Amino acid sequence: LIQLNIINEPALLIKSIRKNSSKGTQVLSGIKYNYGKFNNQILKKSLSELTLKESISFDYSLINSNFKKKEEYLKYDNYGNIISFVKNSLEKSVYLWSYNGQYPVAEIKGATYDQVKAALCMDPEVLSKESIPNMKLINSLRIKLPNASVSTYTFQPLVGMLTSTNPQGIITYYNYDSSGRLAQVYLMENNIKKIIDNIYITQ
Repeated sequence: LIQLNIINEPALLIKSIRKNSSKGTQVLSGIKYNYGKFNNQILKKSLSELTLKESISFDYSLINSNFKKKEEYLKYDNYGNIISFVKNSLEKSVYLWSYNGQYPVAEIKGATYDQVKAALCMDPEVLSKESIPNMKLINSLRIKLPNASVSTYTFQPLVGMLTSTNPQGIITYYNYDSSGRLAQVYLMENNIKKIIDNIYITQ
């Protein structure tokens, strides 16, 4: 990373504690990031964790210790947004983005990149370039991918989230005041507005 002049991305994070009764620093846990090249960008490729049954003294040789891979980032779009990743080697997730890569419009758990690609009939990262998302196509993934858990979102750019739809198809709405501040969260049940929260803002 240093050779590529990338100095604002962490490669190794160590959680440690130093007690007054001890001369050394005791390591509690650690996280290591590996990086790779995606779409001509250097981005995170995987996250590995160092978990210990008990704290150990800090040593720079920890960098070469047996870290266990927890997350693997498989695909990004041209904006550097994560599209596909795997957690604990089993839990697969795909994210769809839109509004010119500014906001996520879908989280799909339990499906692979190729399955989502087949359901969309296009590469998922193509959606990132759209200024207005095709929510009819995106919401159809609940039917096309019956074994996956699909949550979807819409936004008003520069303001915030307008709707969030859970895997069961229940829509939560978000209203904003004239200053763009969140004012109300509600559901619609049988054409009746059910308020979840009113946000009172004092001037």
